[in-house]
Amino acid sequence: MHFFYIQGFRKFSYGEYLRNNLDLVAEKNRLVVLDLFNLIGKKRRSVFNVTNVDQDKFPRNLNIITFTSSLKLFIFLLNVPKKSVFICEGVSKVNLTSYLIFMILRLKKTKIIIPGFTVGFFRFADIPSKNINKNTPLLKIFKIFLSRIINIFDTTLVKFFFTNVDYYVYSGELNRDINNVFLNNFTKKISTLSHELRQLKKKNKTELDFNYAVFLDQSVGNHPETIGNHGSEYTDYYKKLDTLFKYYEKKENIKIVIAGHPLIKNNFFSKRKIIYNNTAELVRNSKFVIAVTSSSIVYPIFLKKKILLIKSNLFNKIETINDDMVALSKLTNLQYYNIDEFETNKPKLLLIDNKLRKKVIKYFGIDFKNFTINPYNKLI
Repeated sequence: MHFFYIQGFRKFSYGEYLRNNLDLVAEKNRLVVLDLFNLIGKKRRSVFNVTNVDQDKFPRNLNIITFTSSLKLFIFLLNVPKKSVFICEGVSKVNLTSYLIFMILRLKKTKIIIPGFTVGFFRFADIPSKNINKNTPLLKIFKIFLSRIINIFDTTLVKFFFTNVDYYVYSGELNRDINNVFLNNFTKKISTLSHELRQLKKKNKTELDFNYAVFLDQSVGNHPETIGNHGSEYTDYYKKLDTLFKYYEKKENIKIVIAGHPLIKNNFFSKRKIIYNNTAELVRNSKFVIAVTSSSIVYPIFLKKKILLIKSNLFNKIETINDDMVALSKLTNLQYYNIDEFETNKPKLLLIDNKLRKKVIKYFGIDFKNFTINPYNKLI
């Protein structure tokens, strides 16, 4: 069977390969990746800021084709074998290219899969940036209402163009229904282990021969969701972060190792050990974990590690981080430590309650309904 993976909005990387469990496809099938970052979402800065680390780890039978012309893409799609399987990530957005992709795939009678492996903390609290109260500026109220209107319009178009999805492959109970807008009554839902649980089962080596703690990097200041006009404030944030690291290195007689963001480059940690795409083992063998709102926070939660959730006054200006901090604190019942208050208030490591830990595993790790270890075997 011919398997194709379509990647839009972001250049395809090894981190993307792992996150979407594509190794399960490549085990027994020839997988072709259609990289559309030049066609869908090309104005987003994330396109030009994707890390190329570990690209040599792709399997030999993986073929990556990067398209710079929509016409060439459509000609390619028209020539794929009928009844091929397409896994579509980052193309379920309202734009002309996406419309035509789905129309051609239907014409070719291909099978369409939408993956759902996200770790979305925003579902656990009212999002501060979307709330309206008596102190909300008129301009922001207008933007919120405009966003809601556009969302309704997008949803209508999505139901008209994109709801002929054959399979929805996901992990965790909370992801079971999060993408229902793209599905229909005939879509078959298949659950499997989350990327994080699968990585923990592999038990890879870290090759570190010293005691350490891990910082889960979110590439603040480099990631497109955090880029803004905060230049010098980013520098100040990383200086204070380094002060925190040195405090714990002296206090605990350890080193702080950076679990590098799997997708986005970060140039602020040039003097520290950075390890990519092995966060599971880094956390497993660590003394504790420091994080902001990285989705990899599920690793220390799964492994019962002590955690220090940190924030900065800078994050008040970054809505995506601020929203996730509110939600993550509610989910874990852990309080955030402000690194701007280091001189007057020293940090304290915390441990998530065991009942909440089990909920996190259920929410994001595994949904036993419709469960299978390798969901793609059901398509063969």
